[in-house]
This record gives sequence, structure tokens and C-alpha cells, in this order.
Amino acid sequence: MATRWGHTKRIVADVAAAERFYAALGFTTTNRIVAGEGDDRGHQEQTYMSTTGEQRSHQLVLCRFLAYPPPRPVYPGESWICIGVPDVEEACEAVLRHGGSVFQAGQDTEHGVRAAVVADVDGHFVELVGPLRGD
Repeated sequence: MATRWGHTKRIVADVAAAERFYAALGFTTTNRIVAGEGDDRGHQEQTYMSTTGEQRSHQLVLCRFLAYPPPRPVYPGESWICIGVPDVEEACEAVLRHGGSVFQAGQDTEHGVRAAVVADVDGHFVELVGPLRGD
């Protein structure tokens, strides 16, 4: 059996705001749809994004259920995504400019990377990792 990782879905309050946030971190929009699953309760507005710009690569799906308010993430009770960036501090600045927040500033780690923890516009946690800075 061949297995391929399809996508990661983030439930958001404002798909357009979330799309701008992830675009600032290097993601490219590959598709936008409004679709339903079952009755009206399953209808969703979705934006598909990837770091390659290709639909066959792993996708980040930003999804708003039209009939329900989004849940509010509480640290650390949900899954995190990790994004590799060339410069952690520059990425943290982009996060702040696009409505996110910095939960833990960048710091060199014993794992051999520089890491920061930020939250997107909906409060979902994202770990940013990049090269060591050595300070």
C-alpha cells in the first residue's frame, strides 16, 4: 500500500486573514473552495496552501465551518505545525505584522536549530525553526 500525506486542516475564524498570515511565512495558495459534507452543518470555506505552490505536495487547509464558530486553541492542547524558515527573527516580525503573536522568542536549542513558538491569527501554535544564530 502506498501512503501519501495529504493535508493538515486548521479551523479558522477568517479564512482570508489566515491566508495572509501563512502567505507571509512563505505559503502559496493553490486552491479556494466552498464545499459541503453531508447536511448544511458540514459546509466549509477552504483555502489550500503549500510551500511549493503545487497541489500534489502536502497542503495546509485553512477551513471555516459556515454553521459553527471556530474553537479557540489553548496552549498546549492541540497539535502544532512546524515551519522551517531561513531566519527565525524575520519570520517572527512577519508574524507580528500579519496579526499573529510571539509566544516564545527565538532561541538556539540543544537540537541544533534556532526555534520560536508563535500563534497565528486564530491562536493556533506554530513552531518556527531555522539556523542557529550563535548569540
